[in-house]
Amino acid sequence: MYKWLVIVLLSLLLSIPNCWARLRDPTRPPGSVEFDLSAIMFSSRHQTAIINQQTVQAGDTTDGYRVREIKADKVIMEGPDGLFTIPLETIQVKSPVLKR
Repeated sequence: MYKWLVIVLLSLLLSIPNCWARLRDPTRPPGSVEFDLSAIMFSSRHQTAIINQQTVQAGDTTDGYRVREIKADKVIMEGPDGLFTIPLETIQVKSPVLKR
């Protein structure tokens, strides 16, 4: 019984940051589109990105915006107001400190 309680509590705690990430920014104007760039697969012959949980390539459209170009660290989009860039957010992982 104790193991199940610990598993349930841990799964709830781990899902909280994921829920917060999906919340809409209340300061954004109505009708504006938010883009979540989660990954870029980049090689000399093939460029693919994952935007809003949808796999896209250059020329594809998502939420009414066209993917103009995919680079190793960003995606360039084209919309009604012109071109804009979605940077790939990087996470800096620190090494653990080892006690001697």
